[in-house]
Amino acid sequence: MVLILTESRYKPYARSNKDAFGLMQIKYSTAKMLQNKIKLPLSLKDPYINVVYGLEHLRNLHKVYNSPIEVYSVYNTGFSYLKNKGINWNFIRKLLINKTYIENKILFRKLDTSF
Repeated sequence: MVLILTESRYKPYARSNKDAFGLMQIKYSTAKMLQNKIKLPLSLKDPYINVVYGLEHLRNLHKVYNSPIEVYSVYNTGFSYLKNKGINWNFIRKLLINKTYIENKILFRKLDTSF
């Protein structure tokens, strides 16, 4: 899943400078909002639990936003940040396309040298 690659580089115990944890880089505040529905402990360092919370968060975002670009942007940066900066989806789309292109190029280069 590209989202896990982008968020944590497949490191299950990754921690961001914004206190997001695990493969899906979920914050405790986000998990806390989802906990009543998911009925799992807030053990975000557990890879399985982390992915379950991350997928539920994505599912909720898909209900609200119209495009994958919007969903990914809000997931990655948070709604408050985008709202405060003024949302310009065209600019964000260009950034994500360039970021994905560069990350994929690096990934494929690593794969080519590993065989």
